[in-house]
Order: sequence, then C-alpha cells, then structure tokens
Amino acid sequence: MPFEDELTDALRSTAGSFHTDPTKLVNAGITDGRRRRRRRTVGVVGSVTALALVGVGGTLASGVLDAGARPVGAAAGPATPTHLPGSPARPGAATSGGAAVPVFSAQQMRTAFESMLPKGHFSAVQAEGITSRQKGDRTFVDGPSASLVLNDGKGPSAVSISVRRLATTVNDQMVQQYIACPSHTVRPDISCSRKALPNGTVLTVMQGLENPNYGSKEKDWTAYLATANGSLITLDETNSAQEKGAVSRPEPVLSVKQLKAVVTDPFWATITSELPAPPPPPVQTGPTHNSLSADRIGATLRAALPKGLTLSMDSDNQDGYASGRINDGHGAGAIGINADWFGTSGDAVDQVFGGATVLADGTRIVVDQGASEKGGAGAVQWTVQVLHKDGRRIVVSELNASAFNTAKDRSEPVLTLAQLKALALSPSWVSTAW
Repeated sequence: MPFEDELTDALRSTAGSFHTDPTKLVNAGITDGRRRRRRRTVGVVGSVTALALVGVGGTLASGVLDAGARPVGAAAGPATPTHLPGSPARPGAATSGGAAVPVFSAQQMRTAFESMLPKGHFSAVQAEGITSRQKGDRTFVDGPSASLVLNDGKGPSAVSISVRRLATTVNDQMVQQYIACPSHTVRPDISCSRKALPNGTVLTVMQGLENPNYGSKEKDWTAYLATANGSLITLDETNSAQEKGAVSRPEPVLSVKQLKAVVTDPFWATITSELPAPPPPPVQTGPTHNSLSADRIGATLRAALPKGLTLSMDSDNQDGYASGRINDGHGAGAIGINADWFGTSGDAVDQVFGGATVLADGTRIVVDQGASEKGGAGAVQWTVQVLHKDGRRIVVSELNASAFNTAKDRSEPVLTLAQLKALALSPSWVSTAW
C-alpha cells in the first residue's frame, strides 16, 4: 500500500492488521505508526512523503542555502537561497496531469539539509525533491525529503527530514495527529514538549526510545513543526547509524536546541509556501465525522463502566482514541478506546472482521486475548472489536498493567472478558450521530 494511503488508514482506523497484532489498534498504532513511517531511508520515505497534494501553479526559489550557511542555532535572519550550478535561474513549474508542480530537485534538498547540520562526515546520503504522481483523477505532489548518517567524530547518527503539506490549516486533524504528544499510558518512555510559536506554527519535540518494548537503548528524537497553512516539517534522529541498529553514541548527534533550530529554519517556509493544498478526499458514506471526539469517548466510557471502578483519563487524548487507567482497588490497568468509522467492506474490513462473530442485528465482534507485545513482564492484553452495520467501529482494549512497556500490576486486567464485551457493545457509543 502506498505510504499516503497507509498513513491515512492508520490515522482513521489506527491499524488494519489487528487480528495478528492487537496492540496496533490502540493509540500505539497512531503514535508508533506515525513515528516509524516518517523516518526511513529516502528510498522508502522520500518518494511519498506528502499526502494527497494536488498540483497548482507557482514558483519556488531556485536555489538553496549556500555551503557557508550559518551554523545550527546561530542567531540570524532568513538565509538567501543561492543559485545551484545546473539549476534554472527561475524554475517556474513543471506539469503533471495538467497541473503545475513546483520544481525543487533532490540535489537542492541535499545541499539545503547538509548546510544546516554541524560539521562532520556525511554518508548514506539520499534525497528527493518535489515530485508528483497521478492517482485516478487526482494529482499528488510529494514534498522533498533527505536522510543521511552524520558522524561528528563522536559516532554515527542517522538523521532525516521531510517537508509535506497535509492540510490547509494547522488545526486540521491530520496535522494534529503528528504534533500531539503521545499518551503516557501508551508511550511512558517519551518526553514530549509542545509550543505554539508567535508566527502561527506549532513545534513539538519528542525524546524517546526507538523500540522500547524490546529493551533497546536506541534513542529516537523527533521535532515536528506544523505551519499555519497545514504543512509539516519532520526532523528525526537516532543514536545509531540505522534504525534498529547498534547504538553508536550516548545521544543522537543533534541536541534538542539544534533539532529546534533546523526544523524551524526560515528556509523551509520557502518550500511550504509553494506546496499545494491537498485535494478533497473521495466522497464516502457513513457518519458525518470519521471518529468520536476524545471528550465524548471519555464521557461515554465513564458512564458505561461497571459500578465500583475508578477511572483516570489521560489529558492528551485525540479524536478517535482515548486512553486512561481503571482501578478496582486491587491494582490499576490501562484501557484504550478507539471509536472511528471503519467502513463496511474492503480489504481492511475483511482482514479484521473476516472471522468475526455476527450478532442478530448484523453487528460483528472479534475478541483477542494474549501477551502484550508492547508490555513488560507478565503483561497481557485483552481486546474486543465491534463493527456496526453503518461502518462505525468500537475497539476496547485493556492491560493488566498501568501503561504499555511496563510490567503487570495485577494478574489479569480489571474488567472480565464478559464486562469488556458488554462495554464494547454498549449502545451508548453509537446512540447519537458522530
């Protein structure tokens, strides 16, 4: 599946592979999915780093920062792009499927990115410029990206960046999925800060582990800058030369200050101002909204839980998913709810609900019990997934631990399997329009 389709599906349904990996259906599916998909070698990421972007007219500055650009973190105004040998003085726009596409080459992207990084040895450098492709009657314009390994004399560190236009405003749900700090219940290893800047952009910095559930010490630090026009600049680094590789240094090569300086460099505004706004998505049938709001999920969950339980909801939940902890006085357990529009047919529906139990009213239900892949010692996860006839899906998942990647707090989850089924099947989830 192409990246932009895979990511859209991940944000809408948080996973299509629930049957074999139930953990990916909770918020970890969003958090891990978005973090892992956006940082790969450009051979995977670079060719498809933007989402459903229709081409429009416009020109892009022909050059990039010169080789003597200011060091990372230096106080200076916007750098003036310079002409690259062999590039047109004013590139104008190429044409793809009848639509104009801004011109910005892979070499220009590479030069710009390298000029913003500290001095050192660059290797495994890959880059993509602005590209376009056709899908049906829509033209997709993919923003530029680059990845490399930087060794500043203290060990190699993989670093990558991508620039893309996801929406028309920073407040769009697609953008917010990236810049929202992940739930501590799902990713207790991540330290996250989010700040609105005076120019209308939002900067989120996450520091965590690349693969915490397997005990790896590989660190993964990411800075996201969302702009007022719905663009996203993503800068990511690890303290290894490649993803899931051997740790090569104590910390990634860029400090948090340097991460912020690169991702907020004024040059990227030159790119984001030219990337076209995304086309409207295909018309779909179903509820007015693709998901239930986080507030409504929390309120519905609180009202539907059995008496005698205490509930503490996370403060950083997102529309379509909410998590928290429940406690019966004998230990806490994490609980997560997906409430989204999944559809009534298609490969994802067949994969997840192909072997489902079908109730008298046509509702389909799937139950999974097993060890938590992202849990610590003794952690188990029970999940019930319900698909209603109109395509709305409710997923309720619980652990016998207070958070993912932590050891069990009790022998079994707080809710019995019967209670978990009753909760997922509660009519309260779909009694009103979304």
